Amino acid sequence: MIFPLVPKLHLARFAASLARTRELKWFAGWRFGDGEFVKNEPHRLRRLLWKYYRAKRLDAPFAIPWYDDLRVIMYLGNDLSFCLYVAGTYEPNEFMFLAQMLHSGITFLDVGANDGLYTLFASRRLGPTGRIIALEPSRREFARLERNLRLNDITNALALRLAASDHEGTATLRLAGFGHEGMNSLGEIGYSYPQAASEEISLITLDSLVEKHQLARIDVIKIDVEGAELKVLQGAHAILSTHKPVILLEIFESVLKHQGASREAVLQHLESFGYRFFVFGSTGRPEPVGRVNVDGANIIAMHRDRTMTF
Repeated sequence: MIFPLVPKLHLARFAASLARTRELKWFAGWRFGDGEFVKNEPHRLRRLLWKYYRAKRLDAPFAIPWYDDLRVIMYLGNDLSFCLYVAGTYEPNEFMFLAQMLHSGITFLDVGANDGLYTLFASRRLGPTGRIIALEPSRREFARLERNLRLNDITNALALRLAASDHEGTATLRLAGFGHEGMNSLGEIGYSYPQAASEEISLITLDSLVEKHQLARIDVIKIDVEGAELKVLQGAHAILSTHKPVILLEIFESVLKHQGASREAVLQHLESFGYRFFVFGSTGRPEPVGRVNVDGANIIAMHRDRTMTF
């Protein structure tokens, strides 16, 4: 392998030249990882580069093209880059769903924004009349989020270094180590990933956020907060009862349990506000379900007053 002989800057440029983004469409059977991407020579090289960066913990980020003429900065060696860089796609069905939900003039909340993929995607769809608020409490991920916003000259998104919860105050955020950035948690880190550090963060409720920023409407919310989903929803009573937004959220039983919650508690809370549920089915498209049995996956919660065909 010649990678160790190549200066970091040149290696990053070479890696960036290999990047490919898959077409945005429904993806049957997508799974976290490299899925069914065609196993050609560029794919093999991307995979080798990803493994090399991971083994060496190499700090040499670079930007790659993404949907809607956006660019995203890659930190090779971590979970996100394994999907987006090696395979050329990340949660494609979720983004296809949001492509139908997001349009000019609406308000989108990205709760647990991480590096900002959902915020970037929404920024193009909402246009200058739309509003986006992205919450990311981790200092490390917040810096990456801001870097991606600057790279794409995003002006319709407000990034706040806060965590949504059921009360305002402070808390200790546990930070996942190299390779698993974004898996930070207010409880025990899930998936048996090691904790690298911790930091004190500020908490806010979504209802308070709406009031403080005088948001007249809340249309779509994405929630990925590593087990704190129930607390986020408990701090959004006014939003759920008045605005009735479409919600895309992660459900992972073992991670929820680390914070005293459960899948059933999350679902029951939403049902009490009139929500029904969809899962991404075998074709990749959302399918209505009477009871959510999936785990470790994103689901859609939609108020019964709303109708939608996928």
